[in-house]
Amino acid sequence: MECQPCCKQDRNSHAEYRCTECEEALCHSCKSQHKSFKVSRNHNVVELQQASALPMDSQKESVGVGHDEWIMCHEHRERSVEYFCIKHETPCCILCKRQYHRHCCDVEKVDDVVDNNKLETITMDLLSAIEERNTRLNEVADKERSNLRDLEMIKNNFIAELKNARIAIDRHLDVLQNNIEHEMMKKYETLMREINKRLSNLTQRKTNMIYQYKVIKETSLESALSLGQKYLRIMRLKHKEDGYSERHNTNPKYNLQSIANSRLSYVKTNDGINIRRIYQTLHAPNNRTDIFRGDTDKDEVETGSSTVELESQAFK
Repeated sequence: MECQPCCKQDRNSHAEYRCTECEEALCHSCKSQHKSFKVSRNHNVVELQQASALPMDSQKESVGVGHDEWIMCHEHRERSVEYFCIKHETPCCILCKRQYHRHCCDVEKVDDVVDNNKLETITMDLLSAIEERNTRLNEVADKERSNLRDLEMIKNNFIAELKNARIAIDRHLDVLQNNIEHEMMKKYETLMREINKRLSNLTQRKTNMIYQYKVIKETSLESALSLGQKYLRIMRLKHKEDGYSERHNTNPKYNLQSIANSRLSYVKTNDGINIRRIYQTLHAPNNRTDIFRGDTDKDEVETGSSTVELESQAFK
């Protein structure tokens, strides 16, 4: 490679160096002159062998020691960071220097600005800041893990309370069902005995009625009796029959209504279940059987309720 300044002067010289800022190849003589000028004395001039080893196409910053590894500019990926603007406290490459810091008077080579004490100070500060941040991150992570444990505990407690509430509701419903069934069975047995008693009386009366029918037929055909005796015997049987009325024996609708009108209803709400027992009592005035038609205007309604509520609890 030829020296570029010499070529412009029609001289042939072998280039041994390269200015990374001017991007020119220099011979030994031109390199000495380049470093002697005020405007270029601080330029970075490297040997061509060293310049060819620079990672020009690197897109990542490299942190290393010596001249074989360079920190590349974020904006100009092909340029290495070699300068430091003291005014803005910003490292920059040659293009950033020309573009953003050309009016800054304190732009120096990084190696000229930084000494061992300054490097040690900033290194210790950075390490301390990283350690503090790591400590804070660990504290935050520990708190989040604690939140997870608390959340799991709250979930388990809520499920346990829900199961206990379900058990309590089932027990309450079992007690309510047993009480109602016991009361219903008492009414059922009482009414069953009354109905069986009436059936027994009806059977006995039917037997008597068949016997009376037979006596009446025989009396009417008895030739030994006078008409007057026949009449007296039949009238006596008639008086016995008139003294018994079927309507006094049974009122099936009225007797069974005490069971039919005992009802159990429930209403589901957002927070629980409202269970109601409804009792209806029908009045039968003057022993009339034709009023049992479901006339609810004259009914008396007694109600009892049993409420099962699920209380909501806020967990903090």
